[in-house]
Amino acid sequence: MPYLRFTIQTKEAERLKCTYGAVLANASHADLVVRGIDGQTMNTVSSQALQEILHARACELLYMVHEELTYNVPYDLRPAGLVLTGGGSLLGGLDLLSNAKIGIPCRLGVPQLHEQIDSTFA
Repeated sequence: MPYLRFTIQTKEAERLKCTYGAVLANASHADLVVRGIDGQTMNTVSSQALQEILHARACELLYMVHEELTYNVPYDLRPAGLVLTGGGSLLGGLDLLSNAKIGIPCRLGVPQLHEQIDSTFA
């Protein structure tokens, strides 16, 4: 796969990730309008390119998690699987990709304390 990147500000990258982010391919191949690095110029990027970038970064992260589990956590201490938390865990398909890459059950963690807590901060 060729090296993909967008020349955009961090704030714009975060907006794209939160609004359109997914790590598994989907049927939607829309063009997304984004603000360029100068904050003024408007550019178009494909949702497929965004998904490919997020998929690659998620695979890198999951590889590191798998390595840590394999070499540093005894197998009998991880039979229940992994609970994914935090904003990145909300990326579409991350739980499924995690199951596939790590080989143990993975699920999204959601706070059980109060109903008014936004799961973005899980």
